[in-house]
Parts: sequence; C-alpha cells; structure tokens
Amino acid sequence: MSGLADDIRDIVEPKTQADPELKSTRRYTNLSAAELRRAIIDQKGWSEADLPAEHTLRDILNRMNYRLKRIQKGRPLKKTTDTDAVFENIQAVRVAARDDPATLEMSADTKAKVAIGDYSRGGKTRTDADGNPAQAWDHDPPATEKLVPFGFLVVATGALMLIFGVRETSDSWVDAMQLWWEHSRTKFAHIRRLVIYLDNGPNNSGRRTQFLKRMVQFADWSGLEIRLIYYPPYHSK
Repeated sequence: MSGLADDIRDIVEPKTQADPELKSTRRYTNLSAAELRRAIIDQKGWSEADLPAEHTLRDILNRMNYRLKRIQKGRPLKKTTDTDAVFENIQAVRVAARDDPATLEMSADTKAKVAIGDYSRGGKTRTDADGNPAQAWDHDPPATEKLVPFGFLVVATGALMLIFGVRETSDSWVDAMQLWWEHSRTKFAHIRRLVIYLDNGPNNSGRRTQFLKRMVQFADWSGLEIRLIYYPPYHSK
C-alpha cells in the first residue's frame, strides 16, 4: 500500500521514545494497533476498507521496529490514611529489634506458583555421558502439579530458605514456618523472639483467625515470643 508506511511514521513518531539503555534500535510507542488504525482513518483520510486489519497493523508496527513497552508494576493501588503511620511503626520496630541480640528479624512471603513438568524455563544443563542435553517439551504442556514457594529471609544475613507446598492456606503458611524453624533453630539458639515482616495476604492476614490460631500454637511449640509486623494495604515488601 503506497504511502501507508509514511503515514504510520507521521502518526507514531511523535508518540515514541528510543530504547533508554541504547542497547537496540527499537523504538517504543504508546499507541496500540487499534488506536493507530483509527488515527490513520481520522488524520490521513484512509477508508476502513483500504486499511489492513488491526492484527496486521500490529505486525507492521513490529516490523517497523515500533513496540509497546512492558508495563512496570510499581504503583500501589491506593494509599490509606494510616500508610505513613504504619511505615513509621515498622521503622521503630526495626530500630528496636536490631538493638536486641535476642531478637531475630525475618521476612516471610510467598512467590509465584511453580509448574512441575518437563519445561525448559530458559535454563541450561550439563550433557549426559553421550553429550546429549536434557530434553524438554517444545511447547509447554499443562502442569502435572503446581507448587507454592514459601520464602523465609533472615534480614540481618540475607539467608533465604524456600519451602514448597501444594497450596497456600493459613495452615500451610505456619507448617512451612515450623519447618524453617526446625532447620534453623540450632543456628539461633540464643534467639528468644521473632519479628516477622508480612504483607496482608488473605491467608496470613492479622485478621485471619486460623492463621492467628496456628501462630499461637507455633509460639507455644517453639517457646518463642512472636511479633507480626504488617506492611500497609496495597504495599508489597
């Protein structure tokens, strides 16, 4: 289509930016293919019948090196009236905990579920005795199982332990924490209290009665004083 590429550039160029790291000639635009198609009709006088379909325009944009930029997840959904006060409390707790040798600060969180199967995941492996690498499916099949990683981070040292469960519930949260302490308690024989930083997830919320019940049982079993410190709503650690 004569002139279409020039018209696309006229419309797209004012709404583009170069690769900020200058690692490629790729340019990013905030125009979607649907918005571009409407602009070509409104601004350049093309008719609906003469233009490629939306998905074809998307391919044309990609071939012309105009890409949509990946959305950055950095904005909290909202800030409550107590957000600043909660962060001030967290900071006060941190200062007090780090001055007490009998207190251990730890951060606990879950990560994205891990699909179990013969997936490549972009990884690398050693070859076998015949020089052949391990084989994975060329297309990812449905997972045979999905596991939930529970992460426990010792704040002072950065030591991280992942414990995998088959589902995320209040019970599995505390079961995983108990396994972490069984493995770690000999290294922390001098510790008398835990300060645990958490988000307000549905299964570890300070209002989740089953979670609180199990945490009391964990405190009784371990002999530790437990302090749960929650980040404000809509703020992830």
